[in-house]
Amino acid sequence: MWGPFPTIRKVLEKRKVPGEYYGMTSVNDNEYEFMRRLMEIAILVNEHKTYLIEFTNADNVKEVYEDLDRLGELLNRASSYFKYKVDSIYAISRDLTKDR
Repeated sequence: MWGPFPTIRKVLEKRKVPGEYYGMTSVNDNEYEFMRRLMEIAILVNEHKTYLIEFTNADNVKEVYEDLDRLGELLNRASSYFKYKVDSIYAISRDLTKDR
């Protein structure tokens, strides 16, 4: 986990991720499971797009389209989540160098 981050490992490796990231119950996705599951579905869709297109017919094209649209929207939200995290990491970097 810490391979590319040896210095921050020394500071943070014994710290715990706050419980809010794990969700309230095992029934609900936590942030880790949601992202993993979303990524897995996106990979499956991309890797097996030919099969998905072949499976789709006049009876289910609307539902498949809606699912793909929903997946795209969730991936967009995940992208925004990571952009927010990137911005917060760079803000910490700026704080480190401010007034030093």
